[in-house]
Amino acid sequence: MLRPVPYLALLAPALILAVKSVAQICLALLCLLAILGLTKRRTQGLTNEERWLGLSLLFYPGVVLFGFVWLNHYPWRQFDAPLRLALAAPILWFLVRADMPVLKAYRQGCALGCIGAAAWAVWTVNLPNPVELNRATNSFANPIHFGCIALILAFSALPETGCKPFERRVLIVCSILGLGAAIASQSRAIMLFMPLAFSLYAIYLRQWGGIQRRGWALVAALAMIGLTAALLKHRYIEGFMQIASHSGESIDSSMGIRLQLWDASTQIFFQHPLLGVGKGNFPGELKLLAENGVITTKAATFDHSHNEMLFLLVETGIAGALSVAAMYISFLTAFARRLASANLRIRWAAYLGSVTVVAYVIFGLVDCMLTISMQTAFLGLSITLIYAQIRQWERSKVQNA
Repeated sequence: MLRPVPYLALLAPALILAVKSVAQICLALLCLLAILGLTKRRTQGLTNEERWLGLSLLFYPGVVLFGFVWLNHYPWRQFDAPLRLALAAPILWFLVRADMPVLKAYRQGCALGCIGAAAWAVWTVNLPNPVELNRATNSFANPIHFGCIALILAFSALPETGCKPFERRVLIVCSILGLGAAIASQSRAIMLFMPLAFSLYAIYLRQWGGIQRRGWALVAALAMIGLTAALLKHRYIEGFMQIASHSGESIDSSMGIRLQLWDASTQIFFQHPLLGVGKGNFPGELKLLAENGVITTKAATFDHSHNEMLFLLVETGIAGALSVAAMYISFLTAFARRLASANLRIRWAAYLGSVTVVAYVIFGLVDCMLTISMQTAFLGLSITLIYAQIRQWERSKVQNA
């Protein structure tokens, strides 16, 4: 029954940016296998951390359902993305006690996913009729979402200590392809994420090689950050100019619309602080503000706030924002604690998990990452597989002690 698990763990990251809905299909199949496994083999002895992390995946979907009942409004289509987090909870509770290595397959999938991301980047940037102004993307994700996933794949594909020379070279090439695809998306959040991601990788590699080897690694990281800054320089200058001249024509620019949406979201939240206006009701609120001259007509055509936490506050109130924050903080804390582990495999997995959560948090500053089912499924699946592998290794170590 468990034989498909590693293959599904590989397929999800390998095809996440190549085939639409593949992450959701893999998540659903893994959830089904986990539920069958839990019914046949009762999972006992869960630690408080394992229980809490599983429950944290259910908080946000639970708040959304409660909001449906409270407002007596049931837009079930809006429950599609939150449901993906709920599907990840049984997988976590089953795999933490199953003897089923999944992380090697997941990491191989990330390396293959970098190749797919690079292929999409080359294709979309060089189309005869440019899509998204020559920014790398694909047919089912905008450039910001594309860049976020590509960066997660790239940093997850970086070689761990103990890799054979040939394997290390292959992984470095895949990682560079993923980084190139992310940079080609021209998302401004990249420059916020990359220094943190390289820092996390340095923490993982802190005992790797001598001073000379660590020095070369630092030079390579700084060179990549510098190159990224140079390639995206025009995007940052453009953004600063739009903010500085937030009037006239620039009010409907990229940054101008974001500023309008953030201001409008704040106003709407203060009117409905506890449970928000309800899932799917944000566009209607924007139209009312446009009719009253608070925002422009163009800004009112958007269906989210271009900021994760602001959007959660608007549609699900304080309860929804806290539920997502609890999930992020809980998983990030669990991974960060293990970055200091003496076990290199556990430390490597902790780095992978930390990078994934940090990417979603940072890109959530400029867009809404949990409104799309594909991305929500990828987050739930990734952090669940990584954490479950850590617990399998820790349990095996205790039993063999």
